[in-house]
Amino acid sequence: MVDGMAEEDTPVRVILVDDEPDLRILLWLAIEADGRCQVVGDASNGVEGVSLAASAEPDVVVLDQLMPEMDGITAVPLLRQAAPGAKIIMLSALADPVARDRAMDAGADAYVEKSASFQPLLDLAVALARGNAANRN
Repeated sequence: MVDGMAEEDTPVRVILVDDEPDLRILLWLAIEADGRCQVVGDASNGVEGVSLAASAEPDVVVLDQLMPEMDGITAVPLLRQAAPGAKIIMLSALADPVARDRAMDAGADAYVEKSASFQPLLDLAVALARGNAANRN
């Protein structure tokens, strides 16, 4: 329970880090429409994402793997320092096992391809935040 609310009633706090503004908007809309999560901020690269994570106290960071200035792989350990309790979902356009392995080796909690629908991503974010995730991909 959190302040008299059951954990299931408390929205999962999410930040979105992706250099594609249209994707961030679509994800934001899908997350808000779902109702189980709340977007508490967004960023267009890893540098902004790390700074945002330090102040926004997210439960989950949805992080693009390939971005300018600082990519997702580089950002993961810095996000762990900035928001130690946050779960990190690496979002990638790469359907490549090597890219997935790099993300997981960097410390991501899960890897989701951008070609996937939003619903499994939302379900995964909620499961990770609430400690119910059965697998990491």
